[in-house]
Amino acid sequence: MFIQIEENTYLNTDSIVAVELVTISSEPYGETFQWVFYTTSPTDKSVFYGKVFDNKEDAVSWFENIRYLLEKK
Repeated sequence: MFIQIEENTYLNTDSIVAVELVTISSEPYGETFQWVFYTTSPTDKSVFYGKVFDNKEDAVSWFENIRYLLEKK
């Protein structure tokens, strides 16, 4: 099953081995967050970045929806 993590970016859910929420910027502009997906791909395309969020709550909510899709599969 594939999930969309960003516009025009889909991941095979069988390949995901880890997910991490990172802070990609902070003061003076405020924090922004992004999910990083690590996969089992043997190539340099083993790390994928999800969309950017202006706050942690939106990022967590988005991932909960993705996680629901994964569990539903």
